[in-house]
Amino acid sequence: RITRRHNDELVSARPQWKIDIPDTVAGQVVAVVDEMADTGETLALVAQRAHEKGASQVITATLFAHSWANPMPDVVARVTDALVLFPWDRQVYTAGNWRPHPELEQALAAQKP
Repeated sequence: RITRRHNDELVSARPQWKIDIPDTVAGQVVAVVDEMADTGETLALVAQRAHEKGASQVITATLFAHSWANPMPDVVARVTDALVLFPWDRQVYTAGNWRPHPELEQALAAQKP
């Protein structure tokens, strides 16, 4: 598990490890799957760590990727630079309440004329 967030709040500009890749990847083909490749940094870090742990091959895959992702995932369902909204990103649970995701609110406000 690697993330820039804690309880749905952005806390770090760089991805932080929460749970390391297990040693059992040694000698295995590993698929690293994420819903979105924005910069590509997270996929690159996980792929590098899998190689460090001895994976024989690492394949990266995402549902969406922005054209500027570097590196680009090995497998991508769709490359788009549009705002991609996933159902699980619409709301966040903060202080005992569900509320609209602040990043989503900002992005939608920026699109209004």
